Amino acid sequence: MSSSAQGESEDSVSLTVADTRTGRKPTACVECYQRKTKCDRAYPCTACIRAKRSCISPGPRPPRKPRRRNHYEFHDRLARLETHLRVLNTVSERREDDKSRDGAKCLACLGDTAEFAESQLWLTAVKEFNTVKQQLYNEMNELGPWPELNMPFDADDLLVPTLSVNNGPLPHVPTSNELQILWKTFLERIQPVIPILHVPTFNTTVTYAFSDFIALPPTTKALLWSICCMALTSFSRDEYNNVSYHEKDEMIALYSRQCRLALLKANYLANFNLDTLRCLIFLTMSSQSLHNDSESWVTHGNLVRMAYKLGLHRDGTEFDLKPFEVEMRRRVWWQTLTLELSHALRCGLLKPELPSYWTTRIPHNVNDKDLHPDMIDPVTSIDGPADTTYCVMACEASKILLESDFSSLEEALMACPQSQGNTQAQSVPAAAYELLTLKINLRLGFLERCYCKASSGPIYDMALGLRPSIIRIFKNAMISQDSVTGMGEEFRRAHLEREEYFQDSLEKTHPWFRWTAWVGFRLRVIYHLIGQLEQCSDDRFVHRTWCLMERLYTNHEALWNFSDEAVMEVAYIILRAWEKRAMQLISNSIQATPDEPKFVKSLRLRLLGERITSTGPDDMLLH
Repeated sequence: MSSSAQGESEDSVSLTVADTRTGRKPTACVECYQRKTKCDRAYPCTACIRAKRSCISPGPRPPRKPRRRNHYEFHDRLARLETHLRVLNTVSERREDDKSRDGAKCLACLGDTAEFAESQLWLTAVKEFNTVKQQLYNEMNELGPWPELNMPFDADDLLVPTLSVNNGPLPHVPTSNELQILWKTFLERIQPVIPILHVPTFNTTVTYAFSDFIALPPTTKALLWSICCMALTSFSRDEYNNVSYHEKDEMIALYSRQCRLALLKANYLANFNLDTLRCLIFLTMSSQSLHNDSESWVTHGNLVRMAYKLGLHRDGTEFDLKPFEVEMRRRVWWQTLTLELSHALRCGLLKPELPSYWTTRIPHNVNDKDLHPDMIDPVTSIDGPADTTYCVMACEASKILLESDFSSLEEALMACPQSQGNTQAQSVPAAAYELLTLKINLRLGFLERCYCKASSGPIYDMALGLRPSIIRIFKNAMISQDSVTGMGEEFRRAHLEREEYFQDSLEKTHPWFRWTAWVGFRLRVIYHLIGQLEQCSDDRFVHRTWCLMERLYTNHEALWNFSDEAVMEVAYIILRAWEKRAMQLISNSIQATPDEPKFVKSLRLRLLGERITSTGPDDMLLH
C-alpha cells in the first residue's frame, strides 16, 4: 500500500514539475473537477486525502491553438486584392468599350492614311477638315493654276530667306556669347514653365560649356543642344535677328540635328537617365510641326516608356531616395504625363497610354535655391509665389483631367443625338461636366489663393489664367444639337469663338511666354476657317473669320515660312478666297473698293511678287 501511494506521489510530482516547466498553471484533479469542489492542485490534493479518495491527476492538456493573425494583415491583403481587381475591371471595361464601338466609325482618313481615334469630337473635326480641303482643291482645279511670276528672292522682300542666301557658314558649336544669351533666355522664358532642371546644380555644367563645349559627355551635350532649341523657339524672329545674323529656323534645324546626333552617340535607347528624358522633352516640344500630331504622339511614347523603366511612375519616397532626387523625379514624370495627355487628346484618344498604376505625387511649390542634392529634410511647399508655381498648377489641372471620364465629357460637349429625349442619358454627361467644373474651381482656386499674387510677375499672371481658360474652353465646346441649324454650323461657330479666345489669351500673354501657344498651333485651324468662308453666308460671321485670320497671321510666324509647301498652299487658297470675298462685296454693293487686309497684301507680295503702290511700305509687311 505504501509502495502504491509512493508511486502516485512520484507521478503527481512529475506532472507538477512538467506543468511548471511548460509555464502552464496545473489543473484540478479528476475527482475535484467532477464534484465541483476546490482543489489545491497538489497531487494528491488535500480534499481527496480528507475524503479518503484516490486522487487522479488529469492527463496532459491538448496543444494550444495558434493565435489568430493580426487583422491589420488581412486589411492590407484585402486592399491589395481590391487594387488588383480595380485594375482588371478597368482593363475589361476598356476592352468592352473597344468592342462596343463601331470599327468603321473609329477610323478617319487624315491625308492618305486611315488613323484610329476614340474621340467622336476629333473624328467629326477631321471629317469636316477633309470635306473642306477637298472642296478647296476642286475649286482650285476649276480656277486653274496661278500665273508663273518671278518670286522675289531678295533678302529685303522674303520673310524667310532660303538656305542659299550667303549669311556665312553655320556654326556646329555655339559660341560662348551665343550660349550665354540662349541660357539666359532659357532661364527667363522656359524654366518658369518647365522647371525640370535644377538651375543651381546645372549652372556648373553650363559654365564649363562656355569654355569647352566639345569635351562634354554626349548626353550632357545633347541636353544643352535641346536647351538651345527651346530658347530659340521662344524668340520671335525679330528678337532673334537682333542677337544673331543667322536665321531662326535654320538654327533650330541645326541645333535639333546636333542634339539627335549626340543622343545617337550616347546610345540613348539603351543608356538613358533623367538628363536623357529632359533632353527628349525639350526636343519634342521644340520640334512640333504644323501638320501631324501623330508624329509627336508616337515619338513621345518612347519617352513615356523610358520614364516607366526608370521607375518615375512610382513616388521616390517608396524607394527611400533622397528628398532632392524625389522632387526632381516628380517634376520630370509630371511633365512627361502632361505632354502625353496633350498629345493623346490632339490625336483623338480619350485615354493616354500610361502605366495602369502610378503613385508619383505632384511637385512641391518651392524655390530652386532651397533645394540641394545633399539635403536630408523632406521638401515642403511654401506659401506664396515660387519657382514652380505655374508647374504645380498645370500638374494639378492635368491630374483633374486624368481623373475625369472623357467619354462622358465628350457626350456633354457634343450633346450626342442618341441621348436626346432620354433624360437619364443626358444627366450622366451633364453631371460629368459639372463635376469637372467643380473640381477645377475648387482645387485650382485653392492653389491660386495659396501660391499666386496678381502683381508678382508675368508667369504668375499666366498661372492665374489657367483655371478660367480651361473652364472657358469646355464651356465654349458645349455644342447644342439644334435641329434647325444643324451640327455643322454649331460646330463652326464654336470653333470660331474658341480660336478668337485663344488669340485674345495669346495677345494678353507676356512676350516671354507666347511660345506656349506657338508650339501648339496647327495648320488645320486655317483650313477650318477657310471652310467657314466657303460654307457660311452670314456676312457678319464671314467678317469675323477674316479678322481672325489676320490675327493668326500676325501672331504666328510659322504661317510665313514658305519653305513649307503646305503653308504656301494655304496662302494660295487664302488669296483665292479673298478674290471671291471682294467680288461678293462689290456685287452686293457693300463696298465699291473693298479694303484688302494687310496680311493678304503681304501674302500677294511674297508669293506673286506684285508691288502695291496704293499703300506705303509699312502697310505691306506685317513683320
